[in-house]
Amino acid sequence: DLCEGIDDMQASESLGMDSGGLAYWVACVRECFEEVGILLAKKRDGSLLDLNGAEKEKYTNYREMLLKNEISLYKICEAEGLVLTTDNLAPFSHWITPEIEERRFDTWFFIARLPDNQTGEHDGSELTDSLWINPKEALKKAFNGDIQMIMPTIKNLQQCENYDSASKLLEDQKKLTSDDIPAILPKFFKKDGNWVGLLPDDPDYKNH
Repeated sequence: DLCEGIDDMQASESLGMDSGGLAYWVACVRECFEEVGILLAKKRDGSLLDLNGAEKEKYTNYREMLLKNEISLYKICEAEGLVLTTDNLAPFSHWITPEIEERRFDTWFFIARLPDNQTGEHDGSELTDSLWINPKEALKKAFNGDIQMIMPTIKNLQQCENYDSASKLLEDQKKLTSDDIPAILPKFFKKDGNWVGLLPDDPDYKNH
C-alpha cells in the first residue's frame, strides 16, 4: 500500500516468482537509504523530498535510526506520509555466489535513477567511500589497477558503458522479462596454482 508504480504481481513476474517479488523493490529502497542516503520516495501529495536542503537534517536522523534498528522504513513512511517510488527502479542482474565460498548469496542487482534534490553519501560502515563516476571511466580505473573491483561489479558496469543516460538504461531494463536476466553462477577452479573464473557463457563452463 506504500508502493507506487508497480504491484506485487508485476514485480514477481519480472523476477520469475509466484509472489513476493515486490519485497525486493522495497528492500532495494531501504538499502539505498541506509547505505548511501538516497530515499526513493515522495510525499503522498506528489511533492519531492528535499534531502539536500530543508529536510536534510530530519532524514539524516531517520537514516541513523534505521541503521540502529530503532525505526522501520514503514514507520518513516507512515510518519511523513511517503510512498516508495518503485517506478524508478528495475532489475538489472542476478548473481549467485560461487560454490567455493563459505557464505553464499542469491542476489538481485537493481538499477535506480537518482531523484532530484538528493545526493548520495556513504554510511561509513558497510560503505566506506563513494564517488560519482562514468561506467567507462570506472572500468578503465579497475583494469589499470587504480581501484579494486570484483567480477559482478565489472560485468554490471559493462552493461552500462554504452548508455549516455540512466533514464534510457532504466527504460530498456523495464522491458526485460525474467528470462532475459538469467542467474549467473560463476565457477572457480585452480590451474597451475592460480584461480581461474568462468561464467555461464564461457566455453569450458559446463566442464567444471
